[in-house]
Amino acid sequence: MKEEKKDVVVAKQNLRVAQRDSAAEYQKLTKESEVKFKNNENAIAALRSSITKSNSKEQAKDQKKVSLLEEKNNSLKKELADYKALGQVSFSTFKNELNRDLSKLAKELKDFKIL
Repeated sequence: MKEEKKDVVVAKQNLRVAQRDSAAEYQKLTKESEVKFKNNENAIAALRSSITKSNSKEQAKDQKKVSLLEEKNNSLKKELADYKALGQVSFSTFKNELNRDLSKLAKELKDFKIL
C-alpha cells in the first residue's frame, strides 16, 4: 500500500512538471509568434500603401488579396489565443502547424506582386 501511495505522489509531481513545461513552451511560442504577427502586419500595411500609390487597374483586386492575407494573419492570432492545453503531443502538433502556417503566410506576403 505504501509503494502505491509513493507511485501516486511521483505521478502527480511528474504531471505538475509537465504542465509547467507545457506552459513555458506555450509562452515561448506566443512570444515568437507575436514577432511574426507584427512582421506580417507591417508587410500588410506596406502592401496597402503601395497598392494605393500604384493607381493600377487591378487596385481593387490587389486590395482584396491583401485583405485575405490579413484575415489569415488574424485567424492564426486567434487560433493561438484560443489554444487549450491538450497534452504535450497535441501541443507539438499545434506548434508545428502554427509555425508552418505563419511561414507560409510570410512567404505569400513577401511574394505578393502588385498588378
